[in-house]
Amino acid sequence: MVNGKKISVALAAYNGSKFIIEQLDSILQQSIVPDEIVVCDDCSTDDTFDIVKEYSNEHPIVNVYKNDVNLGFIKNFEKAAKLCTGDCILFSDQDDIWTKDHIEILINNSADADLVCANAENMTMDGKLTGRTMKPLFFHQSGDIRVDFRKMIFTQYSQGATMLIKREMLLKILPFPNKMFHDIWMGFATYLAGGKVKYVPSVILHYRRWGGNVTTVNNERISRLNLLNKVKFLVSDAGVFDNLLNKTKVGLYFAKRYKNTPEAIRSELFQAYWFTYDMTHKKNIKALKYFIKNHNDIFLAKNRKGMPLRFLRYFIFN
Repeated sequence: MVNGKKISVALAAYNGSKFIIEQLDSILQQSIVPDEIVVCDDCSTDDTFDIVKEYSNEHPIVNVYKNDVNLGFIKNFEKAAKLCTGDCILFSDQDDIWTKDHIEILINNSADADLVCANAENMTMDGKLTGRTMKPLFFHQSGDIRVDFRKMIFTQYSQGATMLIKREMLLKILPFPNKMFHDIWMGFATYLAGGKVKYVPSVILHYRRWGGNVTTVNNERISRLNLLNKVKFLVSDAGVFDNLLNKTKVGLYFAKRYKNTPEAIRSELFQAYWFTYDMTHKKNIKALKYFIKNHNDIFLAKNRKGMPLRFLRYFIFN
């Protein structure tokens, strides 16, 4: 506990027996030790649960739970976060290693922020550091919601394993949507709910890169190989062409509707709309009409009053 604030760590586990003890050790060896570590095992097929359960017998601050059904890593993180009782909640993967000042750096930078994230250095499966960092594409809150929203759409500035969020803010932005990684959602939603997001360039995490990672970093998801696979998918599935055709028709309607709108604003509206359209993966004229009807409140209002967050939820959950 620091300054009367309880610190929790939410760790999502799945078939992590190979490295999870090394990660738990790094958390317990922090310069500021957390008050609790909540581990949710997502129906592992190896002995992860038994390993952590035995570990918790020696370390009472570790609380381990086993899911009845496999939730997937996003909802597993959500469950772990909900089970945390701390004022400040940090998120941990099962196969990384925290630097000894991981918690200290995040806590020391959280006084004026609702969410704090930092940098990470890649390491090999056997724990050798590569010298390459994640270099998050962090946006600086400019005060112009149109500019900041656009930056959030096209950059991933946060990594969950380097993140701290205050409980009060977390409760505002739950649940995590299935269609978006939990860390990206927390960054979006915290800002759109009126909170302050802060980035610290310090490396506080050694991120293990190996074939068993559940998630991959942003630059891998947009790699040339991935783009090639997308092209192959497009030419092999007629249904995809139908979807593209529909998007084109909707886009033409959208362009006609906003033909007299200033170019800068029209460009931002286009980009924001295609982002939300892609996330729904379906024809959604109802959502388009909602977007058009409320775009002034969403993008042009100086006082947000929570409208952007409701807007984002609308597209992701419907």
